[in-house]
Amino acid sequence: MRREVSQLGDVPARLQRLLGLAQAAAQRGPVVLAGSSLGAYIAAQVSLQVPVRGLFLMVPPTRMGWMPALDAAPVPISIVHAWHDELIPAAEVIAWAQARAARLLLVDDMHRLGGHVEASARAFAELLETL
Repeated sequence: MRREVSQLGDVPARLQRLLGLAQAAAQRGPVVLAGSSLGAYIAAQVSLQVPVRGLFLMVPPTRMGWMPALDAAPVPISIVHAWHDELIPAAEVIAWAQARAARLLLVDDMHRLGGHVEASARAFAELLETL
């Protein structure tokens, strides 16, 4: 049975919290937002309202129940996703990434990406090097 990702807390409140933090950070210098799972969704949505230099998204849900579908600012995007993600089908993320010409690393893992911490860190470093 697939767990419903949208039941993970008060998403609008989390969006507002990151929005405030990102707006304050953007006044001090360039911002790159990163997140995993729900955090990836929130980071991408906030990028539509705050100027960011890039996005690093790990296992991003493309849909969140009644919330708007995943969207992001037209900035460099790097995604790490798992072929065997039990919550978010890889095919959905592949299609989303392709539509945005995002860099996509697919790994032989599950949703937590526990076996690919180093690969994720390298992918994040590579994104930062391109900005």
